[in-house]
Amino acid sequence: MICPNCQRENRASAKFCDECGCSLASAGDMRPDEAEPGEDAAGRAVSGEADACPSDGALAAAGDRGIDAPPDRAAVEERGASAEAPAAEEDAADADEAAAPGGDAAKTSQLPDDLTSFVPLKSREAAASGPKIDLSGIDECLVDSSYQPPKSAWRTGDTMELPPLEGAQTSRPREFRADNDKPQKRRISIAAIVFGCLVLALGIGAFATYSLEMWGGKIVPDVVGKTQTDAEYLLGEKSFSVQVNEVPSDETQGIVLSMVPSGGGRVSADMSVVINVSVPRIVPDVVQDQRDVAVTRLQESGITAVVFEAERSSEHPGTVLAVDPKPGTQVSGTEEVTLTLAEPYTVPDVAGMKSEEAVRAIEEAGYVAAITYDTKDAEENDVVLSSKPDEGELLDPGSSVEIVVSMSRSATLVDITEEFLQDLKDSKEPLHATNNGMSYLIESIDSVTFDHDETTAFEVTASDPAATDTNAVSHVKGTITWDPTNYVVSIDVES
Repeated sequence: MICPNCQRENRASAKFCDECGCSLASAGDMRPDEAEPGEDAAGRAVSGEADACPSDGALAAAGDRGIDAPPDRAAVEERGASAEAPAAEEDAADADEAAAPGGDAAKTSQLPDDLTSFVPLKSREAAASGPKIDLSGIDECLVDSSYQPPKSAWRTGDTMELPPLEGAQTSRPREFRADNDKPQKRRISIAAIVFGCLVLALGIGAFATYSLEMWGGKIVPDVVGKTQTDAEYLLGEKSFSVQVNEVPSDETQGIVLSMVPSGGGRVSADMSVVINVSVPRIVPDVVQDQRDVAVTRLQESGITAVVFEAERSSEHPGTVLAVDPKPGTQVSGTEEVTLTLAEPYTVPDVAGMKSEEAVRAIEEAGYVAAITYDTKDAEENDVVLSSKPDEGELLDPGSSVEIVVSMSRSATLVDITEEFLQDLKDSKEPLHATNNGMSYLIESIDSVTFDHDETTAFEVTASDPAATDTNAVSHVKGTITWDPTNYVVSIDVES
């Protein structure tokens, strides 16, 4: 049997087309060449008796509504063999059932005569390329075979209401109301609109004027890192008064190091802004300043590494006599500055020194030394015993300082004896003995001691200057007597 929709040849007993699923119940009695004027070129009938072929959308809708969809091709082919025998009987029964007064055809509402049947089309190209589905054996059609959709409605795209399927659940139709049934919107008075616009305009104006800094203060520009000139210009544009505070720094001169208040904040327009500008560290002239004043001025200039030196002077003690480096010199933060401070003239401590050393110290202190000797119970010779005035006392420079030097006669005689013998040895002159008239060439001085009164004893190693053997030496002992003026009176040698 040939399908009126896709022209596929099916089994003679098939009720539905294997390809498109169209009903073949009424197509078996009519040939394509017998089509009347109400039929299309494909042989689809337009009478109310013809069966409609289910479309893909109808099949999907039928599945959603719980109606059994046509079985797939594999299931149909399995049932094909068993359905061929009673197929004729089922066709006759279906025909009688359709003609009966209580059949589905009677239940379908009659459509206007000018409407054609609603038959979904499927192109032959799609039918040829699509899968082959055998829908034989399906007992009922998703759409009533007697239903014919309006021709003009289908072709022109108008809407129509489909009759509900028996036994299927239908959704509740949506209710529509005419435009005159809609509730009236609340009318807003013109005064309310004007008031709202006025409030909005005031808000926008307030925000705009605040953004333009017309009220509520002004934003302080951030001038840190800028030059002093640029900083004063930027702050002056905002009508701020500027106070410049110079800060000694190693940074580039004239750069803003910090500011109060900080940049970015919003403050009153009549507020003063303080900017800290870097300046170099310059040694101030603190000569003749007192020590504390000089240190404070140096710290204000950013100089904290200060070293002190003392120098005797008639100036007030602690007065700055000199500065190194000199005033006006630029220094770094780590460079030292030396202050020379006045120290008063005082008698130096020279006790225990040799007379020569003590005299030098007194002269360096700005005084003149006057020496007096003390010969009482002196154990050492030429040692300073004391000074007058005492050490540490204030005394005008150029004054005389008396020092007391020990003068032990025994020590003095020993010293001049050692000096006398050493001179003979160095000059290679012989020692002439007074008691025996002999001469001795001193090779070494062994010892010198105080003997008694003005006499000292000595021991030397000497040789005879007249002897031919220069290696012949002898040990010589003797004494030397001195006068009060430290001249030799006699030299006696033991024989």
